[in-house]
Amino acid sequence: MYDREYFLTTSLSYQLQAAHRELADFRSGEIYRKMRADYGEIIREQNFTIKKLRKERDDFSFSRKEITRQWMDVLEEAQGLILKLTAQVNHNYEIPPCPHHPRKPMEPDQVVEIAVEEKCKDGSRYIPTGNIISRQVIGISVVPAVTEYRTAEFYDKKKGRHVHSAFPCGAADDVNYDESMKVVLFLLNSRCNVSLEKTAQFVCDVTAGALSPSVGMINGLCREYAVTAWRPCILQGKTKGMPGSGIRLWKISAGFWSMTMRHAFTVMVPIIRSAWYT
Repeated sequence: MYDREYFLTTSLSYQLQAAHRELADFRSGEIYRKMRADYGEIIREQNFTIKKLRKERDDFSFSRKEITRQWMDVLEEAQGLILKLTAQVNHNYEIPPCPHHPRKPMEPDQVVEIAVEEKCKDGSRYIPTGNIISRQVIGISVVPAVTEYRTAEFYDKKKGRHVHSAFPCGAADDVNYDESMKVVLFLLNSRCNVSLEKTAQFVCDVTAGALSPSVGMINGLCREYAVTAWRPCILQGKTKGMPGSGIRLWKISAGFWSMTMRHAFTVMVPIIRSAWYT
């Protein structure tokens, strides 16, 4: 019992002395200097870490800004290229039948005189040069070209019937389609791979309903050209106003179009195909 009390008393005495020393350190300020020294090192390490993180953040921000700037430059270049290509497309550049041959001006069907602007009427500043600047806008129009053959009718008193002079080849019915019409239908269906129904509808649409070819007639063109490609059409007629017998009219051969129509349909086929499938 005595030892226990002695141990307790001694322990309390040590704790009291330690508390006195700690109190003295606080009163003298030594403990504060020590704490400042200890925590100052920790603070310096934390400050260094913070500066490092801030530098990394700034570098990342600069890198991000640089990447963003580079992407913006790329986008601006792309937009410029798009605008350039759009301008070229809107300029209606066409692909000529022969490469490296630019478009040539044509004889105009209509001339439109542009009025002089008011600013150019100022004689003190603008002087006429005598030159005329012209630019052409070329379009394409699909209209029926109708040729009507007429001949006088007679009554044969001997045989008791009406007669007339013979009509030329290709005018057997009251209304007939000539070779140009048939070639358009044939090329649309066979070369441009347009169905029979759409071929008939296309011709009807572009002529505002003036022409309405039947699907059966279009379907028979391939067989008709296959038969007539090697056989000349011989006319033995003696029609008034036409040459005598022995007239030989060659049908469309060597690819089913003549030299006269070759240039026209070489240009028309890609235009028709593009307009139909878009």
